[in-house]
Amino acid sequence: MTEINQEVSEVKKARHDWYQNESQIVLSILSKNINEKDFFINFTPETLNVSFNNENGIKHNLNFNLLYEINPSECLYKISPSKVEIKLKKKEGFWWKTLEKDLTTCTETNKQTMSKVYPSSSVKPKDWDKIVGDIYKEDDKLEADDALNAIFQKIYAEGNVKKEKVTMKPPDGMEWKKWN
Repeated sequence: MTEINQEVSEVKKARHDWYQNESQIVLSILSKNINEKDFFINFTPETLNVSFNNENGIKHNLNFNLLYEINPSECLYKISPSKVEIKLKKKEGFWWKTLEKDLTTCTETNKQTMSKVYPSSSVKPKDWDKIVGDIYKEDDKLEADDALNAIFQKIYAEGNVKKEKVTMKPPDGMEWKKWN
């Protein structure tokens, strides 16, 4: 009985972290100097099983019951001195809230309510008629400014010396002097 307990206590879970993009999940298992001879990984559509020994001979075993299905034939892994990086190819483009299923909730209902992830350019539909209308409004505004400028140019062109003096007032506290 003590041998079984001792064996169970020696199997540990390694630290891990994950992130995702539209097409894949990237899982990093953090453990130094993993013995590649003792490394075992098994991809199935709904699970991921990883077991390995590190340099100290400590056995690590990780079993993931994945939230959604993956495509096992397109999954990859890479062993480096400080970690194992596993790339899981998503079968569908859903955004995963968690890596593993929560056994208390039914994931089929969650799957129906989740939307697929699309590129950012097609997230929000564009009303091209509105955009064209905005461009025309800007053009009309520029034309109105041009008309206002034309009025002022006409006033200055036809004006006499008195009108020029009225329009060319010095700032408060300053005197107007003619230099020539």
